[in-house]
Amino acid sequence: MAFKFYTLLLALIPSIQAIQVANFNVSENIASKYGCDSTCYSNFQEGIAVDSASYGAIYDAGFYETARNFSNSKPGDALKLESVNATLLHDIPKGVTAYRFQYVSQDLYGRKVPVTGFIAFPYASRSNGLVYPTIAYGHGTSGVFRGCAPSAMPSFYEYGSWAFLVSRGYAVIATDYAGLGNNYTAHQYQASPAQAHDLYYSVAAARKLFGHALTPEWMSVGHSEGGGAAWALAESSLLQKNPLSLGKYLGTVAQAPGVQMQDMALAAMKGSSSSGVDSARGVLVEAGWLALGLRSTLPKDPQTWLQPNFRKRLELATLTQACYASMRSLVADLDITNVVNISDPSLHFALEKMQNITTKGEGKSPQPVFIVQGLSDVSVLPQVVEAAYNASCQSGNEIYLQTYRGIDHDPVISASAPSFLQWIDDRFDGVKTTGRCSNKTIQPFDPINMYAPSDAVN
Repeated sequence: MAFKFYTLLLALIPSIQAIQVANFNVSENIASKYGCDSTCYSNFQEGIAVDSASYGAIYDAGFYETARNFSNSKPGDALKLESVNATLLHDIPKGVTAYRFQYVSQDLYGRKVPVTGFIAFPYASRSNGLVYPTIAYGHGTSGVFRGCAPSAMPSFYEYGSWAFLVSRGYAVIATDYAGLGNNYTAHQYQASPAQAHDLYYSVAAARKLFGHALTPEWMSVGHSEGGGAAWALAESSLLQKNPLSLGKYLGTVAQAPGVQMQDMALAAMKGSSSSGVDSARGVLVEAGWLALGLRSTLPKDPQTWLQPNFRKRLELATLTQACYASMRSLVADLDITNVVNISDPSLHFALEKMQNITTKGEGKSPQPVFIVQGLSDVSVLPQVVEAAYNASCQSGNEIYLQTYRGIDHDPVISASAPSFLQWIDDRFDGVKTTGRCSNKTIQPFDPINMYAPSDAVN
């Protein structure tokens, strides 16, 4: 078995061609031509510096280009595989073995697309064996361009996220999402059914590569954009016709899930969240990604609702292939009126379309869903997530919501880790659930002295 695997690995390894793909340096003069004045440019330079350090400025172009056999493939096929040099990885758990892979998925409209990602194996499983319980993992927003792929980053975009799972002994199958890494298609940002396809078919492809090392049982876990994807997968028709070759699906964990995008946008426009924090600012920083994602999701929308100066800044973002921090920096000096024309009817039409795509709670999940949400989250608003939870429970799903006081968007992962990890353990161990919905708020040990940094939104 080992000889067969390594023969396959060698056959799938592409030639290495490293190029720079993201966060090019641009002069202040050029930036000014794209509506980015001196204040904007200063912010943008800071964002580029953060992204260059986090994402890296080069990646293996040969691996990320579309495989030659893609045209003859079908969803769930594995196209490429390469081991990752352990010396290139930083800030991930010790003892991890990692691979990049390319496989076939489907976009929002059912079109076949190539997708990349990574597969991470811990040193050993919880039973100290070499067969690993399987997690399909969806990451939070990293960007919308090919250079923003987690599998291309030195740390695999570990921001206190998937490492909890691999440290617990789980094999993590982490999709980049279509449009990130490989640029065969544009990334359909926040079109959660498309990302649900990427999660689902990543498991199918991983089984063809590492089936001997993965348990038949599997679960999905995701944060933010990935939380919406994991929840979408739980309610999708994919699981209703889940083939035995994919294994037995046990449930989903959705962390601060991006859902109900119209409700999220309208709530943000009204101002402060329930925690008193400016939710408009938190959601506003997502505007660039959402606008660019909508161009792929709703290609016939001319986006007349974009303010002219911000439209120019999106052209700068495209020119530089801006990822997370640099994209956020382009909004830092703006308010909502500088970004979109709120009175433009076409804006609300686009938001309604996104609402239909991202609404959760109306589909039927064959297994339970566990949601964790920070009550001080200004990126994914807790009142919107709770409304989706209520709708899901009323639809007859078994769904559990745990909220965390004083906790923002990213910190909810570590704050909730004791709960969601135990919940995952229990599903793999065959522990029965209650069969009922529950909504519970978790209290901190010491709310005054608790270290609970807020996500940067300025």
